This record gives sequence, structure tokens and C-alpha cells, in this order.
Amino acid sequence: MQLQAEVRNQILLIRLSESLLQVSKDEPIFKVADEHIAEGIRQCAIDISQVTYMSSAGLGALIVLLTKFRNKGGELVLINPSEKVRSLLLITKLEGIFSVFNTVEEALQSLQPIT
Repeated sequence: MQLQAEVRNQILLIRLSESLLQVSKDEPIFKVADEHIAEGIRQCAIDISQVTYMSSAGLGALIVLLTKFRNKGGELVLINPSEKVRSLLLITKLEGIFSVFNTVEEALQSLQPIT
């Protein structure tokens, strides 16, 4: 998994690429999220448009991240999943748990900074 992270208007934007397969608790994505949460960031958008494959461990990682942000009164949204990943979200009934947006701009607009 490749990861890029930046903060825009108090929203953590994470861009993932390649595959989300084996995800351990020491993965950089968790460290990045924890660091930003500690700095007061409560909203997160994850661009998964470049993720080619996701296993159940990858889904589990997204659920852990969603829980981290919601436990702090925030939210996490997903951006532009591939058809394979959308299908996986549908099959696992997680499409009702995650808000999904087609573009980064739509996702960022949906997330209002928490003061």
C-alpha cells in the first residue's frame, strides 16, 4: 500500500494506491491518522480510486479508521472506489456505513471542520 497524506481546511486527506491486503496495527495509515487526531483533526477523506484490490483485512482497516474518527466526534468518507471495491462494499453491506463520493472536492465539501 502506498500512502500520501495532507491536511486541507482541518480535514485529513489520505490517498491510497495499490492493494489493501495484509494490514497490521503498525501500518503507516494508522500512525498518520493517530498523529492527526492527536493534533485535533476530526475529519478524514480517503481517496481509494487507485486501490486495485482490497481484502477483508483492508476493509477491516477502513472500519478501524472510521471508528477512530467517529469516537472523536468526527467522520471518515471514501472517495471514488473502483468497481471491484464498490462491489466488495455492497456485498459486505458496508456501503451503508461509509459515505462515498466521486471526487475529492465533493468529499471535502461534505466534511465540515469541527470547532
